[in-house]
Amino acid sequence: MADNDLYNLGALLQCHLLDLLIDGPSSFAALYGALIRHCGYPDTLEVPLVLNALLEMEQQGWVKALQIDEEGYFHVPTDEDRKNNLYAYCMWLPRASFEELSLDEIGLWYELTSEGRARWEGLPDDSVNSLRQWKLDDSSDTSTIVIQAANTEIAKEALRFWLFYNPKINIVNGSMTIEPISDLSLSNGTKIINGVKVSWRYQLTPH
Repeated sequence: MADNDLYNLGALLQCHLLDLLIDGPSSFAALYGALIRHCGYPDTLEVPLVLNALLEMEQQGWVKALQIDEEGYFHVPTDEDRKNNLYAYCMWLPRASFEELSLDEIGLWYELTSEGRARWEGLPDDSVNSLRQWKLDDSSDTSTIVIQAANTEIAKEALRFWLFYNPKINIVNGSMTIEPISDLSLSNGTKIINGVKVSWRYQLTPH
C-alpha cells in the first residue's frame, strides 16, 4: 500500500473521531466501541492506532484529553497516565462486549476544542460518511469476504479499508467475483438500488 493511502486512512480515522465527538465529550472506551459499531471498523481494531490518532489530534489542537483520578477530578494526563492507559486499554477493549464499554473505569476522556469544531465544520460532506456506503460480511468458515455496495469501485475501496485494519488477511489473486443486486438497505438508513455484491477469497498469514 502506498504511503499516501496510509495517510488517507489515518486522516479518515480522525474524521470519524471528530464526528463522534461533535455531540459532546466521550470516554476512550466509548469512542473505540463506536468506531466498530457505527463507522465500519473491524472488531480487531488496534487500540494504539486509535490512541495515536487522538494524540495527533491533540497536537493539532483539535481535542483535549482529560484523565479522571481516583477522587473523580479531571486533569491533563501525564506521560505515566498515558503509558498505563495504553496497557490497560489493550488488555481490556479487544475482549470487552459493547455493553461493558459504557463504563470506562480507566478514565481517559476526550472533548473537542473550538479548533476541533471548526475542523469538523470544514470537512467535505462525504469525508465522514464515505465508509458507511457499503456492507461487509466476513465468512470465516469459507474464508470469503463479501461486500455489497453501490458499485465495484466503492466495494474495492471498502476492501482496501478493511485490509488496512486486518493485516493478517491476504486476498487470493484472481478470486474476485461480481454479482448484481437489486436493492440493499444499510444500517445507517441508506438504500442502494442496482448495486453489486463483490466477493474475494482470502488466506490468513501464518502466526
